[in-house]
Amino acid sequence: LVGNSNNTETIDMASLFANFKLADKWSALLRTDRMFTANPRGPSIDYIPFSDQEESTFLLFGVDYELVRNVNIIPNIETVFYGNSSGDTAPDSDLIFRTTLSFIF
Repeated sequence: LVGNSNNTETIDMASLFANFKLADKWSALLRTDRMFTANPRGPSIDYIPFSDQEESTFLLFGVDYELVRNVNIIPNIETVFYGNSSGDTAPDSDLIFRTTLSFIF
């Protein structure tokens, strides 16, 4: 993360993404993000806040179905779980169910 010239932060992380064709109109997707340090701005992320106290792992699994050309529906599951690097109790894990409607125009 980069802030203004007086506030620069570095976060160590890795991210992997895969997409697999299952059938003619079906595919599966998988994404994982591993934060090796806690994200000090994690609580301010609007769509999925993260704890700023622990390192975290984000996993996403979904299936993509093409309803018609250029229109897809993508039900997916997202989860965030935390390490316990500080010796205290780690924050609770989060489990989120979402459905994404995607269209290209």
